[in-house]
Amino acid sequence: MRPVSAAVVLVFAIVAGPATARTPQGGGSTAVWNFDADRAGAPPAGFTLAKTDGGTEPRWVIRAETDAASHPNVLAQLDADRTSGRFPVAVAHAPTLRDLRLSVRCKPVSGRVDQACGLVFRYRDANNYYVTRANALEDNVRLYYVRDGRRREIASWNGKVGANVWHELRAEARGDRFEVYWDGEKVLDAQDRTFPDAGRVGVWTKADSVTYFDDLKVEPLGS
Repeated sequence: MRPVSAAVVLVFAIVAGPATARTPQGGGSTAVWNFDADRAGAPPAGFTLAKTDGGTEPRWVIRAETDAASHPNVLAQLDADRTSGRFPVAVAHAPTLRDLRLSVRCKPVSGRVDQACGLVFRYRDANNYYVTRANALEDNVRLYYVRDGRRREIASWNGKVGANVWHELRAEARGDRFEVYWDGEKVLDAQDRTFPDAGRVGVWTKADSVTYFDDLKVEPLGS
């Protein structure tokens, strides 16, 4: 076998393997979850699955999709409960970060109440975190904080959010400054001090949104 460097081995373990505690804690390393080594039909390894507010429990599963952003698997939220205030979340066990660049490829598939794909960061628990999300029914991207289970809008942008196509959603957090990018374009630039400390990261949907996620990526940033 051709020898490889330790750095290459680390990246391969993160990208090719299931999303487990092997993901780095920081120190300049990037963590990537592409879900391709996880078993189709099972929940994602290395994630806490929860929801904010009412409604049924979410159904987060690994799913094989021919058009996955990175073949063959995606992480899918499949439960279509129409409870408006229901926010399913899937949050990685590690790393825990404050200042970060967080991105995901996402595909809003269906939903009559909402068709949302979101990113969660500085997550404390299912009732306290930041979330930025895009909505294909409303054609907008918004940034919120959720405190004690109540969601409050920080900033909003109106623009096309296509359904049944893959997009990239990205958030960057430095101190109390937040930037959000949609398909490579910066659409939000805001400040907030609700959650100043480090937290976990993950993905988010709302109500009856059936949404696919792939290539979740996070890297620490200097303040």
